[in-house]
Order: sequence, then C-alpha cells, then structure tokens
Amino acid sequence: MKKLMSFIFVFIISFEFLSILIALFLAFFWPTPLAYVVENLNLTDESLKYLSFVPLGLGVWSINQSRKLLFPDHEKKQVLHEWPDYWKLKVRFNVSFIYACIFTFTGLSCWLLKFTAQNPLHLAILSFSILGAVSLAVSIYWARVSLDEILIKIRH
Repeated sequence: MKKLMSFIFVFIISFEFLSILIALFLAFFWPTPLAYVVENLNLTDESLKYLSFVPLGLGVWSINQSRKLLFPDHEKKQVLHEWPDYWKLKVRFNVSFIYACIFTFTGLSCWLLKFTAQNPLHLAILSFSILGAVSLAVSIYWARVSLDEILIKIRH
C-alpha cells in the first residue's frame, strides 16, 4: 500500500501532470487563446508533422537515461542497490516510464492521425506532448546529476 500511495503521489505531483492539466484546460475551457496562437503562428501541416517526432526522441532518451539511473556503473550500482529506499527510486522510474510512453504515443498520434496546424485542439495536444516530454527529460537529467553527486560523496 505504501508503494502504491508513493506511486500516485509522484505521478500527480509533477510538472508532467501539470502539463497535461494545462493542455486539457486550454483545449476544453479556454480555447480562445489557442485559436489566437494558431492564427498568428503560421505553422504548416508539414512542420507539425516533424514536430510530432520531438516527443518520440525525448521519450526514447528519457527511458534510456532512467534505466541508467537504476543501473549506474558497477561501483555505484552496489551502493545504490543496497540502499534501503531504493524502491522509491524504482517508483520514480516507473512513473517516468509511463509519462515517456504517454508523451511519445501522443506525439506519434499527431503524425499518424495527420493533425493539422489550423486546428487549435491539435496544436494543444502536440504542445502538451512536447512540453511534457521536455519536462520529463529535464527531470531525469537533473535526477542523474543529483544521484551521481550523492554516490560520489558516499564513495569518499
């Protein structure tokens, strides 16, 4: 039960979840600014198609870096895996994996469903996907740097 509650907490209290909420709010409750952005952005359908691959690249990178968080080089791995709160890191890995899949599949769906640049809802979906994928990548990068710092201090 403790791990499940931790998972729910980490899933909801995150910038990635916030990006989803912002996208839903803009798309369904405040579409006027989206329409204004679409009118003034001058995006083409072709550029939207290529932008839809940004979450894919960031998602693959995020999953790879998350795996490296759990399994660092040999010396650090032993210290990390003996840590009593290792399960908390694993929960965060699982949450980041789910978010990476959400943003990747959302970005790919923009390409597969041939979203148009003139549709505010399409722009909101792609924007949330890119914003969430960037947020996730930054979070994972920050976690890797922090973990490396901690493990270096422990070894000395």
